[in-house]
Amino acid sequence: MPERLAVRQRVIILPAFGGKRFPRAARRARKPMQDKWPKVPKGKWLKCTYGRCGHEWQYFGGHSWAECPLCHTTSKVAIAIRNYKENKSNRG
Repeated sequence: MPERLAVRQRVIILPAFGGKRFPRAARRARKPMQDKWPKVPKGKWLKCTYGRCGHEWQYFGGHSWAECPLCHTTSKVAIAIRNYKENKSNRG
């Protein structure tokens, strides 16, 4: 049975890391929330993708699908937002 060789490993501790903590560049300071900021949900303006409807409304849901309140057509929120923005640029 061959003898096991004891291998010594040198552990180098860098002063920039300070042990278990991250370096100062990795510890990012976050801006605290100000008191006067509105704490209300932000709505998204949508336009119905159904050709005959074209209703515009503000959507406060957090899902990827939205239903038109008039014609009850379901459409993706991203497409309805794009539809609203394109129509807004064509209007004025």
